[in-house]
Amino acid sequence: MGRRIRERLKRAVDERELPSSVDAARLARFFFAVFGGILLRSLDGYSRADLEAVARDAMLAWPAKR
Repeated sequence: MGRRIRERLKRAVDERELPSSVDAARLARFFFAVFGGILLRSLDGYSRADLEAVARDAMLAWPAKR
C-alpha cells in the first residue's frame, strides 16, 4: 500500500495537482504512518469522531496547491 500511495503522490506532482516542491516519498511515509495509527486506534475502540479528528489533523500537513 505504501508504494501505491507514493506512486500516486508522485503522479500528482507530475500532473501539477500538488506543488513541485512536494517530496512524494516523504509525504507517503507520513500518511502511511497516520493510516496505521488510525487503524490501531480503531482496534482499541476509539470513536469515529476521534478517528476523524486524527484524519483532520493529518490533513493540515497536506500541501496547498499553488
